[in-house]
Amino acid sequence: VFSKQAESNKAEVLVRLTSVHEELAKLTLRADTSEGTTMDQARHLQGLEAKCGKLQESLLRVEGQVSADEEAAKQRSLQVQEQIRENAAALASAKDELAES
Repeated sequence: VFSKQAESNKAEVLVRLTSVHEELAKLTLRADTSEGTTMDQARHLQGLEAKCGKLQESLLRVEGQVSADEEAAKQRSLQVQEQIRENAAALASAKDELAES
């Protein structure tokens, strides 16, 4: 009787051990897959960070160019205003000369 009980316990332990071993194999596979996915995500994130850095550099260049263009447009506007004043003064002077003659 004792040996049948021992054999039964031994068989149960072997079944449980096999089950634990299979579960461990599944968990190991999941961990390996997860690690691979994590590494892929990390590489993707690094790529995105590099692109973000390039975009920021481009944005700074564009902002600098826009600022320079705005300044040039402002200067051009001031030049045109001054030219208009000079032309208006010249027209007024010519009008006065015509009126005097």
